[in-house]
Amino acid sequence: MATGLPIVATNVGGIPDFLEHGKTGLFCKMDDPKDLAFQIKRLLYNSDLRKTISTNSKNLIEESYPWEKVAHSMGRIFHRLMFV
Repeated sequence: MATGLPIVATNVGGIPDFLEHGKTGLFCKMDDPKDLAFQIKRLLYNSDLRKTISTNSKNLIEESYPWEKVAHSMGRIFHRLMFV
C-alpha cells in the first residue's frame, strides 16, 4: 500500500482495520482461488478502480501509518515486554 500498489486480501484478522473493499483494496474470499483471480482481473481491467485504490491506500498509509509512528509504537511495545 505504501508503494501505491493495489492490494487484494482476505477479510480476516486486523486487515479490515485498514483495508476497505473498493476504497483502499479489494477483499477476496478465503480459500477461493477463483475469487482471488476475479479480484485481480478487476484491477487489471478497470484502470479507474486500480488508480482509486492505489491513491487511497497510499494516502491512508502516509497519513495514518508513517514509519516514525509505527517505529515509536513498536519501540514502546518492546520496551514493555523487556520489563515484564
